[in-house]
Amino acid sequence: MEIILFVLVGFYAIYLNLRLREVQEEIIELELNVAELDIKAHNKIMDISKEIKQSIKTKKVEKSRRRSTKRSRKLPKA
Repeated sequence: MEIILFVLVGFYAIYLNLRLREVQEEIIELELNVAELDIKAHNKIMDISKEIKQSIKTKKVEKSRRRSTKRSRKLPKA
């Protein structure tokens, strides 16, 4: 009777060990997926911030030349 119980406990331990390895592999795979998504999100954030910076940039507009406000000097008539 004790031997049967010992064998059952042994098989159950093997089953749990295999199940634990499967779960560990799933966790590793999910961690890789999370890292991938994190990188994609970071790249998307950088793209959006670049677009925002480009849209905010003030465009230089050439101003028309203003006429001088100084009065021109008059040369004395000789």
